[in-house]
Amino acid sequence: MAKTSRALIYSALLSATASVNAADLNIHGFMSVGGGFLSNDEITDPVTGQQSGYAGYDDAASFSPDTIIGLQFNSQVNDKTSVTAQLVSRGIDDYDTEAAWAYASYDVTDDLTVKVGRIRTPFYYFSEFLEVGYAYNWIRPNPLVYRLDFISSIDGIDLTQSFTAGSLDGSVKVYYGRDDFNDLALTDSIRVDGEIKNFGGVILNLSLDNVSTRFSYHQAEATSEASDPSFVLASELSAEDESYSFVEAAIAYDDGNWFAFGEWTAIETDILFDNDDTAYMLSAGKHFDNLMLHITYANVEEDGESNRLVTEDTEQQSIALGVRYDFDTGTAFKFEVEQYDRDLGSDALDNDAVLYSFAVDTVF
Repeated sequence: MAKTSRALIYSALLSATASVNAADLNIHGFMSVGGGFLSNDEITDPVTGQQSGYAGYDDAASFSPDTIIGLQFNSQVNDKTSVTAQLVSRGIDDYDTEAAWAYASYDVTDDLTVKVGRIRTPFYYFSEFLEVGYAYNWIRPNPLVYRLDFISSIDGIDLTQSFTAGSLDGSVKVYYGRDDFNDLALTDSIRVDGEIKNFGGVILNLSLDNVSTRFSYHQAEATSEASDPSFVLASELSAEDESYSFVEAAIAYDDGNWFAFGEWTAIETDILFDNDDTAYMLSAGKHFDNLMLHITYANVEEDGESNRLVTEDTEQQSIALGVRYDFDTGTAFKFEVEQYDRDLGSDALDNDAVLYSFAVDTVF
């Protein structure tokens, strides 16, 4: 792959409006088909003791956690206004289709854009391409760090100001919105209903030659209750306008020969069934024409004092070896072996397993 990152290539593909007429409809898509299994059945739910697995997988082969298809529709209404919708079906959700994006965009100036509607929640470096496997080297960004995927979209508004200073390119995004959720799975046995409101943040992106950085801060208020009021711990799952904040920093380097990436995040919350935590991932890889080899380490540490359900400090970590092969235009095959370990403060729960997984990613 050339020096331009795959994420930038995909962004250009989705942004392209090579139509003759302004109102023409442009359709683009992406698809990942994946599968995998864990080496044992020892990863269990800390509340129920039942098998819970890792990254959506257990010891039986499955083909749903990393399988997804999406279609994006864009129409340039006039010189300044466009509308965009993205429909996504995920194997992990029984292929139910949802509108992940549905917004109108207006270019106030050449450098200032406003979006209103259903927009992507911009928590992470790869948030905009989180479900487009072709845009990054791994089968999936590490789930120990990319752990807020259940809030993937919100209804709201964002403003993005782009700027250039010499060789430095950058942008500042601010956003505000809210989201409702039903039957949200905290674990295999714990599900909640609720809403997140006063949800907002600011993101700074900077790019210089082969280096890109990202810094962001997000905050919200959450209200929740148990989906099943008869659940034995239902009273412990209630929250009323409790604060939630998230901080993130990332750096990426890719010169077409070597690749390096690091991302750090921290959560601080007053929600008593959730944990304050810090997490990070470090990854490096080498390009060999259409082949890439890479290694990734990830770690998350949680503060048990902030949680009524799991009161011990915990730590989870993983190390993964992977290969990506771009065997045709817009199509890549990936294979990974990932060692996952966790320390939950109990010999019965301090388990480990190896995840073997593959995926075929494509954009069209």
